[in-house]
Amino acid sequence: VSLVVLVSFLFGIKVRIAFSHSTLTIARTKNIFRQYLRFIVYRLCTHIIAVNNDISQQVIRRFRIPKSKVSVLFNSYYPTKNNLLCKKEKIILTVAALEIWKGVDILINAFYNCKSILSGYKLYIIGNGSQRQSLSNLIEKLDLTDCVQILGEMRFEEVQEYMRRSEIFVLPSRNDGSPQAILEAMANECVVIATAVGGIPEMIIDYKNGLLIPTVDVLDRLCNSFMTLIDDPLLKQQLSGAAKETVLQKFSATSWAEKLDKIVREN
Repeated sequence: VSLVVLVSFLFGIKVRIAFSHSTLTIARTKNIFRQYLRFIVYRLCTHIIAVNNDISQQVIRRFRIPKSKVSVLFNSYYPTKNNLLCKKEKIILTVAALEIWKGVDILINAFYNCKSILSGYKLYIIGNGSQRQSLSNLIEKLDLTDCVQILGEMRFEEVQEYMRRSEIFVLPSRNDGSPQAILEAMANECVVIATAVGGIPEMIIDYKNGLLIPTVDVLDRLCNSFMTLIDDPLLKQQLSGAAKETVLQKFSATSWAEKLDKIVREN
């Protein structure tokens, strides 16, 4: 992106757009050159598109970008031909980078604490990262190897197949942007449980199209969410149906290009 923007500027391209999906990496890096490069690139852009309002405000504040240059365009989901739903199984799923900020360790501990309530359920973890070994060790320590599996990275089609089969999708992130995996889970009629961080509250409305967990006492609140869903099958059905409808109405990829074109033309 940096190279494209710089070349576009040198050749006088009138419209130069950068997309900001997250400021987490830049905030954590100690590489001063990288931070300065992002500052220069954003300055050279004519438009900066953020995927949620939280990131939009971070870009304006952190890189001192004029508000007029920053617009919000939510992530989108395009239904595939294989989007036909199959019978839901007793599967709890997460799809995430296995890094500390994704909170997969919280999910494993919550599953352990609720093991008696979640009798018959399997927890599948799709993804890879620096925390994989420590998470595997945690699963062994808690004696969950018979019902919790880390499946590693998968192709998009394989992930969608797991989402079609899964009943509940959980993402207890400590920090996040607007995870595409949540939209995919919603489109596949999973009941989504997620923490209220980053742009997630712009995707999930508590008890309307999923369950939203505050950022305090996440482990206990996640356990309470599991109990709520197990005790109320009708609520599960209502939330899963509303989740799919939310994706169709608010996050459809079919109108994404039109929205981007409108942002460019109006600024």
